[in-house]
Amino acid sequence: MISMSPGCSSHALVAVATDSPLLRLCDIRIGNYMSQQTGHIDALLDVKWRPNNEYHLVSTGIDGTIRLWDVRRTGPCLRLFNQFREKSDHIQSKKRKESTGRPRKRFKYFKNKHRNSTRSHEGSITSLCFDSTGNILLSAGLDNLLKQWDVDTGTNKFVNYPDIENSNRNITSKFCCSINGDLIYFPNGSDIAVYETKTGKKVHTLSSHYSRVICCKFNPSLTELYSCGVDQQIHIWSPHQQEVDAIEGENDWSDSSSEDENRPCTLDYVRNLV
Repeated sequence: MISMSPGCSSHALVAVATDSPLLRLCDIRIGNYMSQQTGHIDALLDVKWRPNNEYHLVSTGIDGTIRLWDVRRTGPCLRLFNQFREKSDHIQSKKRKESTGRPRKRFKYFKNKHRNSTRSHEGSITSLCFDSTGNILLSAGLDNLLKQWDVDTGTNKFVNYPDIENSNRNITSKFCCSINGDLIYFPNGSDIAVYETKTGKKVHTLSSHYSRVICCKFNPSLTELYSCGVDQQIHIWSPHQQEVDAIEGENDWSDSSSEDENRPCTLDYVRNLV
């Protein structure tokens, strides 16, 4: 898994998540690794740059933790996102063993059956996604939970997203958000569930795949959603033409009600990419 900082002008770093616990940063201008961030104790599954800060990125993986990093700093991460506490865990390099670069023994980590606030999910975390502001982070884990986080504090906002299906250890599903971050498109079996980000309300279900959907990606420039699945098909979804015309015809001085302005944009299956 790789990730590039959107709209970055000060560096050309690419974050790389690999089978190892190391988060690697590669400078594409010279084609070489610049640094390695240590802290995770198992393989990484996803990494994302923060949209409103070109030096911040988050990483996650099999160890069930989410870590916020500042690429200008060496040593441990800025904070851990914990699932129970009201305040985040700020990492002190002199007090944490992760700063030495020596990973802890895995059995000590998973042996504890009680609540572990250093973990973000009770299981591996397969996917991360920022909203458009970069202040809200969403994470999906194999515990069949989709969680919403305050990035500045690293705390769980406890928004309930019902009917989440994400327990297949052999397939790491990837979800995405709409252009303004108001909607979440989440692979749920052979369907795509659409949720309101703020409330967690399930507002729509997209169906056309014949087998499990494994990835969703939203294209803001064309207002299209792309999905692919185990059926080896890539589907393209677009808004109803009536809704597109209505959106294009609205002006800033429109007296439409707030309920109409916040209505979710439903998508229709358009075509298959061969």
